[in-house]
Amino acid sequence: MADGLTTGMLVEEIPGDEEAIGLSPGGITAFIGPTARGPVDQPVPVDSVEAFHRTFGRQDGSDPLAETLEDFFACGGDAALVVRVVNGARPCSLVLRAGSAALILRAVSPGDREWLRASVDYDHIDPRDSLRFNLVVQRLRVPGTERVEEQEIFNGLSVDPSADRYVADALASSGLVRVRGRVPPVRPDATVGQGVMRPVSWIEASRDGRRGQPLTDYDLIGSAQHGAGLFALDQAPRLDFLCIPPRLDGSGAGPALLLAAMRYCRQRAAMLVIDPPAGCDSPQRILDYVGDTNLAGPNAMIAFPGLERAGMDGMRPNSGAVAGALARHDHRHGVWVSDGERPAVLATGLRPFLFLDGEACRRLTAQGINVLTRSSGGRLGIYGDTTLAGRDAPVAGGHSLSERRLYLRIHDTLSWGTRWAVFSKPGPATWRRLTVHLDDLMGRLSGMGAFGQQPPEEAYFVRCDARTNRAEDADICFVVGYAMRPGRPYTVVHVRQSVTGATVTPISMDRYRILSGDWQAGVGLRGAGGLASHG
Repeated sequence: MADGLTTGMLVEEIPGDEEAIGLSPGGITAFIGPTARGPVDQPVPVDSVEAFHRTFGRQDGSDPLAETLEDFFACGGDAALVVRVVNGARPCSLVLRAGSAALILRAVSPGDREWLRASVDYDHIDPRDSLRFNLVVQRLRVPGTERVEEQEIFNGLSVDPSADRYVADALASSGLVRVRGRVPPVRPDATVGQGVMRPVSWIEASRDGRRGQPLTDYDLIGSAQHGAGLFALDQAPRLDFLCIPPRLDGSGAGPALLLAAMRYCRQRAAMLVIDPPAGCDSPQRILDYVGDTNLAGPNAMIAFPGLERAGMDGMRPNSGAVAGALARHDHRHGVWVSDGERPAVLATGLRPFLFLDGEACRRLTAQGINVLTRSSGGRLGIYGDTTLAGRDAPVAGGHSLSERRLYLRIHDTLSWGTRWAVFSKPGPATWRRLTVHLDDLMGRLSGMGAFGQQPPEEAYFVRCDARTNRAEDADICFVVGYAMRPGRPYTVVHVRQSVTGATVTPISMDRYRILSGDWQAGVGLRGAGGLASHG
């Protein structure tokens, strides 16, 4: 096996039935686009810009995805997923001579900036064994130097297909190379010399890697069947924000990509953060852009203007900074605190591309566009608290960014925090235990001010009993409803936990009454809806 951990592994721990349901931490942000190298169509976790460069390399010149990720971390984000997308890229190869034949390795990462080299030795191999060898593969930061970024060591490999360390099988765990074509019948020639100093000769990768063609919207949309593009994120258990930075040529996401991304975010209970196109350098142009593309949906937001490039012309994408600031704001103050009360603040070193007066800010926020502007204290923050759903959004609270994101956070929390129930013995005991946990969760949210200044018995209700479940059914079903503010209609969700996963479905109060079999539930408490079972 290679030394070190395999990149891209995602682990999710599901709480047990004795643990209180913890509110989803949120802030997990995906970035999709072209990179210099790295795994393709895999959501790779990165926790810093340095970690990003180690895995995905560096582009020549402008690199919008790296810039966006840098702003994300600078503004307080700490959990990023990067999905590399390519269009016809080809990996380079390493040719290790093996007598008159050759063992050919190909890079896992396609592109023309994967600088690999390899060496072969026979250390600690029985002299009578002519099939085994040791292999070292290195990735260099710059070709022709000794600046090694990553190294893998494989000891005791064999060209014998029946061996337990058969080279083709062993390299299947490598993050750098795979065997290409047939394995020769003899082992590769040694590249490490004999003697005390043991001179090492490295086999450099061929320059046959290709970066491919510029990406199109359809490359980034990808394929659900093949888990490519956007749908590579199906491998990630959780997602809160999605950013699609401009491509290397400066072009932004087109209408087809934005529509697909908005639909995907709605499916994943996430928020799409849209970058204003480079040409949107005035309030009227961003208004025209939003109107012309007919963007509308509660799971998408946009902020204007973009950010200033220090010492350079042009506008820098703002989606990473916005996502990072919102993630940091959530961890400090709670997702339900709207930016009118306490705005999400960007890093102090960032400046907006242009400054907006009060009238421009009002015009933009009225049309569903958040604004980046300075408060009276001089801090650059996100103002507007608006999604792209519009004021007449059919989804309750869909036009409010804080209300929609609270809904998404509760959605995620209910999905993951109650997974244990489906693996418990079905019946009244599990229903009662789940009810206690749900009431505790909603009570804590109410106590933190998520539902405004209203008593818990009016702020929310939960139901998990014989009226939402059948004793013979292995699935567990429950209903949770809450009101964001006094006098507001209840947002009600029906959750079904099955062995294949959780399904969270918004329902109306009428539908809830049908499910609960209680048409008198909550009559007289509130005209907008009823309170059924609390606690």
